[in-house]
Amino acid sequence: MESLTPAQGFDFQKPYIEAWLRFIGITDASSLIVEKTLLDNHVDTESRALANCQAQ
Repeated sequence: MESLTPAQGFDFQKPYIEAWLRFIGITDASSLIVEKTLLDNHVDTESRALANCQAQ
């Protein structure tokens, strides 16, 4: 899954973890991006609920 915001260019954790997983032999990994968690509580709750649905 790709980010829909400019924050994608600042994400250094996802490529690092993906590289580490490939290094240890895990090639089938999926990513789940949860965005907008720093906004108000309502937006944060909605973002986390959407991510939870996508993960299932």
